[in-house]
Amino acid sequence: MGHRALVAYEQPDGTYTLHYSQWGALGFRLVEAITEATPFGPQEAVEPAPRETGLSLADILTEYLDFLAHEACYLVSPDFKVTAYLPVWFGLETGDEVVGNGALIPVVFRDGEPVDVGYVEGWVDGAKACLCAHSEECEFTAETSQTFFEAALPEWFGENCIFPQKRA
Repeated sequence: MGHRALVAYEQPDGTYTLHYSQWGALGFRLVEAITEATPFGPQEAVEPAPRETGLSLADILTEYLDFLAHEACYLVSPDFKVTAYLPVWFGLETGDEVVGNGALIPVVFRDGEPVDVGYVEGWVDGAKACLCAHSEECEFTAETSQTFFEAALPEWFGENCIFPQKRA
């Protein structure tokens, strides 16, 4: 139980130190809680001991981020600018197998509160449901899902969406 989040602190050499927060996704509150004075938030909201060090962002997104388990991902710059992302999964469940990938969508804040998070989640779920409903006609697969969302998400939610395995 919790609202699990990954917190990636960028180091001066461009690598990341990866930390975990059991409740960090709740209200995306770590955006304001992580500061230079409180690098792990108040009352160590983020586990001070890193899960891993010396990682690339691609490593974190492909090896550590679980789109079905983590509800937030934060990137913290060396000067403690914190950016919150909503992980969305657009893969498929086929029998017992879970296939596919997801993306990170930047969370928008207004007056310190995240806005439209439920809308974004609903948009992705609705788009996936529509694609799945036509899967027999268009041979919908994890790859076609990836292709659709790689094109659609930046159009709807901005160019700062991050795709772990974005194709060139």
